[in-house]
Amino acid sequence: YVAASDLQVIDISDPQFPQVVGIVETPGIAETISVFGGLACVANATNDNGGSLSVVDISNPTLPQILSSVETPERILDVAISGDLAWIVTGQNLSAMNISNPANPQIESDLALANLTCLATLGSYAYVAGRWGFSSGGLYVVDISDPQNLQVVGSIGDLGAPPNSIVLEGGLAYLLS
Repeated sequence: YVAASDLQVIDISDPQFPQVVGIVETPGIAETISVFGGLACVANATNDNGGSLSVVDISNPTLPQILSSVETPERILDVAISGDLAWIVTGQNLSAMNISNPANPQIESDLALANLTCLATLGSYAYVAGRWGFSSGGLYVVDISDPQNLQVVGSIGDLGAPPNSIVLEGGLAYLLS
């Protein structure tokens, strides 16, 4: 799955001949994507520095269909799906969007954290990175086991340049600055 000015589904079963098998136009400029099961959540940027989250049915890869699109006042910088929730990061918030009804997603909760850039989820935790101060990066560990009661349970700062990508593997967080 590739997010560009639209969502493209590319068949890579034959590594020598990848080919586009499905495409759907998204509102705005598609910037990041998360896929879980038969759904994709695509974060789109708009010209007014706002954004939207499109929930796309990808159960038929040759015919992806947008089920809904929810506007956000800020650009969505990253998205991760965990169960029935799409976790989204804007510059100022970590938000849980309930996608159990993909045709009508709803913001379930927000946690205000400044200057966020990216996130990854694993189990009951979201690992949310961002800018601390003027030029340094940091990482928050947020307990997401109860989306109505989000709690920062740990953090580390002074990581050099602000991170723009995070991957979790084997008890480690890998951040790119």
